[in-house]
Amino acid sequence: MKPFKLCPVLKDYIWGGIKLSTIWGKSDSPKKIAESWELSMYPNSESICPNGDTLKDLYNNNPDLFGDKVMDYQFFPMLIKILDATNDLSIQVHPDDGYALQREEQYGKIETWYVLDVEPGAYLLVGFKKDTTRIEFEDAIKNGTVADLLNRVEVKAGDCLTIYPGTVHAIMKGITIYEIQQNSNITYRIYDYDRKDVGGNKRPLHLEQAEEIINFEATKINIVNDYVSEGFGKFRNIEKTAYYSLDEYVLKGKISLSKSKSFMAITVVDGDVLLNNEQIAKKGDTYFVPANYSLILESNDAKVLVAYL
Repeated sequence: MKPFKLCPVLKDYIWGGIKLSTIWGKSDSPKKIAESWELSMYPNSESICPNGDTLKDLYNNNPDLFGDKVMDYQFFPMLIKILDATNDLSIQVHPDDGYALQREEQYGKIETWYVLDVEPGAYLLVGFKKDTTRIEFEDAIKNGTVADLLNRVEVKAGDCLTIYPGTVHAIMKGITIYEIQQNSNITYRIYDYDRKDVGGNKRPLHLEQAEEIINFEATKINIVNDYVSEGFGKFRNIEKTAYYSLDEYVLKGKISLSKSKSFMAITVVDGDVLLNNEQIAKKGDTYFVPANYSLILESNDAKVLVAYL
């Protein structure tokens, strides 16, 4: 089977905007989209293949296309999204596997962010500035000042960082992000600015669960932005976890990619890329590449993210 473009699942949350439709090609007309789930096997939110089958259907019918490594997991391991934070996301935290499998019967969540675009003055909130006590945290909840306890991280396009389970965080307004994460949708909201949904109701908070899993120690911020120059352009391995690996290629020529034990999910984040002299992958497209398939990517000026196991 040749590589093919995945049809994403679009999510309309309270904080989304129109960038995913107007800039990233997720809709033919301006439309509010918060998240585009590019590669997803999450129940009831599965990416669609060109023939109309879900990615789960493809996996069930042709597991060999996904490679041997995927067989090591209880659930399909990864989920890839593009997010448009036109408004602030809630201040939140995700559990680790031990807590999540026991309480929620699904994976916890480690996630890695690749910053696609940043409006002037935009920033992220990531972890505590200093070691914090539960009493300090609970007082901040009551006073609506949780954000003051957190690291304010100014970022630029191309910056990358990984959010570990237990790390309190938020993507703030004005940032577009590519996110690769464990295949989980567990989020414990800590603070949501007292805003209301379309029905006029405040979104629920999950303070009891959050306090059970939060890492109250100071968080050291580690932004990945170092490249290695190669003949085709530049390369960097952004992250390697037990559930996914992520590389970036800055193309100024031609390269051949293949993984013997894993599929690849290739997302174009800038420019256009010619695939095997046949298909043109455009900015915002995500392609599924079967295991053991040798794919030639060619461009004079493009950036691609390559996810695999």
